[in-house]
Amino acid sequence: MESEQRPRPTDRTLESWESWVDEAIRAARVRGVFDNVRRVGEPLNLERNPFAGDREAGFHVLKNADLAPLWMELDKALSREVTSLEAFRARATAWIEQLRAHARGSRLRTSTVRPTGRKAGILQWLRGPGSSPVAGDAVVDQSSVERERQVSKRQYLERAAAVDKHIVEYNAALPDEIRWLERPRLLPEAAAEQFNAACPPVGRNASNEE
Repeated sequence: MESEQRPRPTDRTLESWESWVDEAIRAARVRGVFDNVRRVGEPLNLERNPFAGDREAGFHVLKNADLAPLWMELDKALSREVTSLEAFRARATAWIEQLRAHARGSRLRTSTVRPTGRKAGILQWLRGPGSSPVAGDAVVDQSSVERERQVSKRQYLERAAAVDKHIVEYNAALPDEIRWLERPRLLPEAAAEQFNAACPPVGRNASNEE
């Protein structure tokens, strides 16, 4: 019976290539090819960066000072700001949803997402100045909920504008060879669209707000 022919290189699968490479390395080791390799067994010297170019000296100084290049530091700070912005949007959405439920006649439930400080007395604020303290089952109409949503939206847009400013700074700090790491801008229109998608307008405003 004729023996099966070995697959041609073009016929090899990824797994067969890996097996072939492993086999070639083992065979070379048996032949002693690696016995006289310079500095065998020593740790690799990673001090030199052949891709750093003219920035190698600066990178070396930063490394010794336990610092990163400016664009890396900006990227880390920007990631934290984006996470904080998303968390704010989630909290605002959860709070408005509670007010929506209350406006539909449901009792406002206390939860971990209920704001403190200015919003701690939100129900009384919605009733207007000079009103008596509002009980948990007080009536809140849709227009009041929409006013509170607009307040949260303005705060979100202010935070988003700060994030967008830092995106511009980060993009400007990127070296030319890694421009593909640029982040997209968070312009007011995009930020408003994000907020409206997560926390839609209430009542009559739902049909006419962009």
